[in-house]
Amino acid sequence: MQLDEVSVIIGLDWADRTHVCCLYQWDGTRQATVKVDAAPEPFGAWLEKIEGEHPAGRIVVAVERDDGAVVEIMRARARWLVVAVNPVVLHRFRQAFAPSGAKDDPGDAALLGEIVLTHAGKFAALPVPDERLVQLAALVQQRRHWLDTRT
Repeated sequence: MQLDEVSVIIGLDWADRTHVCCLYQWDGTRQATVKVDAAPEPFGAWLEKIEGEHPAGRIVVAVERDDGAVVEIMRARARWLVVAVNPVVLHRFRQAFAPSGAKDDPGDAALLGEIVLTHAGKFAALPVPDERLVQLAALVQQRRHWLDTRT
């Protein structure tokens, strides 16, 4: 992946209630670390805010997992590129920079952003989802819900 047309790189450590996001400018300057509510409405509003603050260029988001609602929401947006970093890679970087093994969400978000920023050529963005696959995934999730309810 090339960082030529990128306006911001975000390391995102997501959780059930709040997501921690660390923003970097394309030149590597750290902008901010923010906590974002995980509910769809506030998270969507935050995505809109980021797009407004960075009107030109692509927005790259580094995450640990390549699945889940958070990833799908961002993949569906035209300017957003989602990069999945293997959790083992993040763990090894964490060990290198924090030998004590201390783990925290802001630290992981910062490391995710740094990894993609410094090693962009090693990563590829997740492909844009096919609309039919998105619909199928929603149907499968709904079926799973009804089966869980029944049992």
